[in-house]
Amino acid sequence: MTKLNERVDRIWTNAEELGIAHRLTVILTSDFGRTPNYNDTNGNDHWPIGSTIVMHQNASWTNRTLGVTDGGPNAMRVNPRSLERDDNNGNIIYPKHVHRALQRHLCIESFAQSVGYGIDADNFNFFS
Repeated sequence: MTKLNERVDRIWTNAEELGIAHRLTVILTSDFGRTPNYNDTNGNDHWPIGSTIVMHQNASWTNRTLGVTDGGPNAMRVNPRSLERDDNNGNIIYPKHVHRALQRHLCIESFAQSVGYGIDADNFNFFS
């Protein structure tokens, strides 16, 4: 974690030096999570629940945590518009939701769809 923190700090320091920090969006994520329990071979399987950190200087949507678990590793349903827990009408947030919202936020959603990289997922209102 120390090395990761140092590298992220370096990204922001370099961006400031180059005068582009205000235009930069930094995304930290993993390609997948791991199940909270060991399998029969004493390993962990892939798990669709994980974490993503999105940083953008002075953005109104920063400095918050979205999503909720049951107190353990299990994600609970969240309303895509209010971003509040909603067991009846919400959805579990998966990486596809984050990536679709990022495409929209970065203004590349139409282009991604036109070249076959559109993401079929509910629209979560993460960046407002």
